[in-house]
Amino acid sequence: MISQVLRMGRSLGAGLRASAAVGVCALSLGLLGGAGGCAGGQDMVTFAGESRQQGIKLYNEGNFPDATAAFTNAIRQDPRDYQSYYYLGRSYTSTHQYHQAVQAYHTALDVMAQSLAGREDTIFRQKVLDGMAAAAAAGNSPELERAAMQDRRQPTVEDAFVQAKVSRIHGDVDSAIEAYTKAALLDPTNLYVAKEFGMYLSEVGQTSRAAPQLKRAYVLNRRAGRMEDPEVVAALRKIGIIPGPALLEEKDLARPPVPVGPLPAAEDVANGFKKTFQQQDAGASTAGQ
Repeated sequence: MISQVLRMGRSLGAGLRASAAVGVCALSLGLLGGAGGCAGGQDMVTFAGESRQQGIKLYNEGNFPDATAAFTNAIRQDPRDYQSYYYLGRSYTSTHQYHQAVQAYHTALDVMAQSLAGREDTIFRQKVLDGMAAAAAAGNSPELERAAMQDRRQPTVEDAFVQAKVSRIHGDVDSAIEAYTKAALLDPTNLYVAKEFGMYLSEVGQTSRAAPQLKRAYVLNRRAGRMEDPEVVAALRKIGIIPGPALLEEKDLARPPVPVGPLPAAEDVANGFKKTFQQQDAGASTAGQ
């Protein structure tokens, strides 16, 4: 079974990026050189899932070339399998094929837009953006960073978010904060931007600027009907803010997240502390399920 999966994966052509507008079936033909993709129904989805799980096993064993083949085969079986595009990007990154990785992540985002399940899978989308940033940063070239953008003419909130992550990986605090600020202005209701921006500001010692972002993340999370985020709660407590119902009643949280002036002083985190962004998730095997 494994050898068959690997043979099928290696036989596929290159070229991962295609326009999501042409539909999932046409997308599969564009990506895979016309082979497979449009027929099969539930059996194809099942085979794709098996290939993806095999790829995850190979990836965790450090066998990245064979993992790449398995994920590619999963895509051939089911071109709607956006998770396999993500793991394919991870495999390409691990073998230093950064341009191919960025293309795979772009395609994952395109395919996610084609289904309700993909559009609603916001947590997995954040994993794709993290992977995109890690590949772009590892390639260490302005060209690759531009290639990571979804819209070069009019950058989206996710483009600014990815650029912030890239700058963070490079240790460029000023550029990271500038990009995070742009992302927050483009979409003040983006929970993930508010949380990551706030926690980053706290890490680099800018406590007063971190407070509005962390409060916003707390409110957005609670208003969405979710359980309290323990990371946001801990970050708020660390800067002297007690999370709770009182935060939900603050009217200024409806304004754009740009601090007007200093907030009441709280104990700053260690001065000058910089933390390298960790894009790798706790385990590929659990995330893929």
